[in-house]
Amino acid sequence: MLDSFRLSSSVPVRSALLGLALAAAGCSSGSGDPAVSADPDSGGDALAADPRFANAPNSEVNSTSGALHVALRTSPYPATLGPTAFEITVTDVATGAPVDGLTLDVTPWMPAHGHGTTTKPVPTPTGFGRYATTTANISMVGKWILKINLTGGTLAAADYAEPFLDAK
Repeated sequence: MLDSFRLSSSVPVRSALLGLALAAAGCSSGSGDPAVSADPDSGGDALAADPRFANAPNSEVNSTSGALHVALRTSPYPATLGPTAFEITVTDVATGAPVDGLTLDVTPWMPAHGHGTTTKPVPTPTGFGRYATTTANISMVGKWILKINLTGGTLAAADYAEPFLDAK
């Protein structure tokens, strides 16, 4: 009978036992809120990353000043025709630390045809250098860039970046 009930191979049971052991040891994420999880890149607590942007970055570039690193993720991934949301992650090139407190002005642009989208995405800071946008309507297949003006926060002057995506 014990062979048919394998406690050690049951993932939910092992997870529950691990949780009990951690709780008994006084370990937690520090927030007490199950909607909050530790951000492995920051060394602290953060709101859980938006699952729409769990994919690898579409592209990564440094800003024109060279001080900021900008990673672009899209939802859907890869980008397709129609409504597309963006997550822009900004980090300090020198330290790798996330850069919060910025104001981003984002303009999708199709360089081959010299036009943008009918809707302009509005960025909202989500923590740990992440900024999620409302959707923009990607109207054509091909290479698009996001013209991103970055201001505020600890920046001494405005900065600029152009990550790209290939709409399929």
